[in-house]
Amino acid sequence: MDFYEERKKRVLIFSLAYIPFVSGAELAVKEITDRINDLKFDLITLRFDRKWAKQEKAGNVNVYRIGGGKLFFPFFAFWKARKLHKKNGYDSVWSIMANRAGFAALFFKLWHPKVKYLLTLQEGDTLGYPEKRMGSAKIFIGGLFRKIFTKADHIQAISNYLADWARNMGAKASIEIKQSKI
Repeated sequence: MDFYEERKKRVLIFSLAYIPFVSGAELAVKEITDRINDLKFDLITLRFDRKWAKQEKAGNVNVYRIGGGKLFFPFFAFWKARKLHKKNGYDSVWSIMANRAGFAALFFKLWHPKVKYLLTLQEGDTLGYPEKRMGSAKIFIGGLFRKIFTKADHIQAISNYLADWARNMGAKASIEIKQSKI
């Protein structure tokens, strides 16, 4: 890097799935990151198939795939993020949806409070679905789930419905609604 060249800001993305999976969230991340050249992107996701590379470049994103399954993703992703942060010094973290990726981003934010945290809400399930999935564990993790929203520095939602959900979950951050133009 040239002495006078400004360091590109780095963003760490948490997403349960990524390419080669192709759904709305994965495509959105790919489209967004392919269009932004003044930031460096790293992404931590699950490695659903042992044939997939543990690390590779996909478009504008350095992809890091980890094992451990969905249940342990928040913990293993947080652990991987800590190692990557020591090496890369992230300026912000970005959670794709308020799922287990949201927990990983939350843990990172709690550990590194000065790093900005963006939460994208692109859920397609009913708003009661996360609580239903938690079952009786809601007693233990319900408050932690709310922190995915309350600790975000900025929230991006694809609908008014999801923006209202964030507010109902206690979000105080600015909320931007970005609806699809398709």
